Amino acid sequence: MLRRLSASAGSKLAAFEQLREEDSPEVVALRERLKELELLLATSQQNHQSDVFRLQRKADKAEEAKQEELETINAQLQQALDSVHSYKSQQQRLFDEFVLLRNRYDALKSSTTELLWEVCIRSLKH
Repeated sequence: MLRRLSASAGSKLAAFEQLREEDSPEVVALRERLKELELLLATSQQNHQSDVFRLQRKADKAEEAKQEELETINAQLQQALDSVHSYKSQQQRLFDEFVLLRNRYDALKSSTTELLWEVCIRSLKH
């Protein structure tokens, strides 16, 4: 029985090989269409990869531009902070000078008032 199954499988394989060799026009057309579709698929994949690569480069350039813009903004922010610190220290110095001038003014006013009262009182006594 095994020999009969083996012979049957062998004859079916031979028949299949014969059909393969004797392709009908429809089979040939289908194979050509399959080759065209495979070529179209390969071209489409290449185009897709090209598009992905192009978009990646565009995204990288945009990221670089944003990074440069961020660095510029950070530099401007640092400059603004330095300006604010400079302004604050300048205002503190002006306030300190004002306090000194006010103390001198108060001392001069006090001594002038004291001097005038003493001189006026002495002159009135004479």
